[in-house]
Amino acid sequence: MNSISVYIELGWKHLTDLGGYDHMLFLLALVAGYSIKDWKKLTWLVTAFTVGHSAALALAIFNLVQVNATLVEYAIIISICVLALLKLINISISKKLVKSTKPWYLLVLFFGLIHGLGFSNYLKQIIGGQDLWVAILGFNIGLELAQITFVCLALGLLTLLNKFINTKKITIGVTALVTIWSMFLLINY
Repeated sequence: MNSISVYIELGWKHLTDLGGYDHMLFLLALVAGYSIKDWKKLTWLVTAFTVGHSAALALAIFNLVQVNATLVEYAIIISICVLALLKLINISISKKLVKSTKPWYLLVLFFGLIHGLGFSNYLKQIIGGQDLWVAILGFNIGLELAQITFVCLALGLLTLLNKFINTKKITIGVTALVTIWSMFLLINY
């Protein structure tokens, strides 16, 4: 495997594969409460996640960090639950989603690190010690393209729903659903 296009496709499939629905749940919780007019903030949030994801992948692939895969998978589920719960708390306290950028960026960056560690063992096996930078670059390009596509689709759907239901109710509904789903995953892990 030495073509960057193979790794771009792998990054794309990492998100779009239904087996990786945890990534979609995280992004859904992230998007909840935002509208199309917030597309720049969301793009930066998704990119912050990718930066964290990329950094963790690089650290793990170059054996600078070694992690227990089971603990990381558990931490990924916890990150989804925490993000959704924070959104629920945020909107409950302030009556609307506080969209201040710095706290969300730092949190999403941190969660990106956790999610990146979760995929690192699998990517290491595929790469087999060859073309490390090509693999990391290609994978992250594919992942970022898939994330932006997913965010656009989710944002479009949420905007459409907003014509019938107000944003606060949608945000509460989506984040409550993600919270319940992630808690179910935690209990059954």
